[in-house]
Amino acid sequence: MATRDYYYIDVSHNGLNKFRRIKGADRWVVEQMAAKQRAQWDEQWSKKQQIESKRDAREAAASQKEEQKETALERTQEAQKALQETENLLNQALDEGVTFNWKSLMKVHPFPEPQPLQPPQPPQSHYPIQPPPLAVPPKPNVAERAFLPI
Repeated sequence: MATRDYYYIDVSHNGLNKFRRIKGADRWVVEQMAAKQRAQWDEQWSKKQQIESKRDAREAAASQKEEQKETALERTQEAQKALQETENLLNQALDEGVTFNWKSLMKVHPFPEPQPLQPPQPPQSHYPIQPPPLAVPPKPNVAERAFLPI
């Protein structure tokens, strides 16, 4: 009885954790089947990676959104506290009997520049005491040529 030669190739994919032994009588056919199996597993791996990256992106976005909410809540509480302190400032000062010396804010030292001088007044004789009367034009006459129809 004659023995037949069989060929085999072990194909594995570390990412998917898969292994397969491909056997056949023709070496070329076995190589083609192994290449096809590798391509199929590579495609599965890329789809799995895409799904995982999308999931990771969603989780990161959700995490970032949660952090932003926490930050916004903290900042809101700080702003409300500052606003409350500002609103109670006058009442606290009045309750404590704090008086303020407003004269301490006044500047009493002389100015570095002298005050401007008033411009000299022209003598009063050049100005008329009473304005001249306005010339009043005569009343229009209906019989004048400008008012007659053409």
